[in-house]
Amino acid sequence: MPSITDICAPAQTLTSATVAGPVTQTATRTKTARLTAERAREVLSYDPETGVLRWRIRSSLYSPISPCDEAGWVQAEPRHRTPYRQIKVDGATYRAHRLAWLWHYGVWPDGEIDHVNGDGTDNRISNIREATSTDNARNKPRQLNNASGVTGVYWREGKWAAHIRVDRRLVHLGRFSTFAAAAARKDAERLYGFAKHHGRASNPNELAPPAGGAS
Repeated sequence: MPSITDICAPAQTLTSATVAGPVTQTATRTKTARLTAERAREVLSYDPETGVLRWRIRSSLYSPISPCDEAGWVQAEPRHRTPYRQIKVDGATYRAHRLAWLWHYGVWPDGEIDHVNGDGTDNRISNIREATSTDNARNKPRQLNNASGVTGVYWREGKWAAHIRVDRRLVHLGRFSTFAAAAARKDAERLYGFAKHHGRASNPNELAPPAGGAS
């Protein structure tokens, strides 16, 4: 296992055929085979202090990817408002935060991964945690069509109204003559265990993936 402080050495230049197949005496990998921690550490380095994953290999003699280059691309998926870094290894695409977890702990996360500070590209080991779908739902950016600037707060019939959804149940917090509804909403978030970054500004930017990858 390479040292976590050894960011991109030893650098290797491997042919695409070598990268696609096993380096050790193991069964031939396929796109459907689950990536192992050993394979992830073979082709990638990971710095838990910065969260950056870098290539340790060149995917082919003609690839634009070089050892020490940061791996992957940032993309906002259609069903997610938070951009995530994606990395392609052995023909399959993975989210970088899941690869970081695998690389660091040696096992895949049991469930979902939540970014504590709400930044889906910040993959420092201190910023990613195993989470349930409920945990993730309580640490989301606000919707792009939100007009008030506060999740769950809206203008209706001449007053500000606030609600919060808890375990699929809509809880009405009341109607207010002033924007104090925002405070009521945040108080409710704390009461029900929402993350402090829940309702942060959305990032609609989307970057297309480049050609290449370890395959």
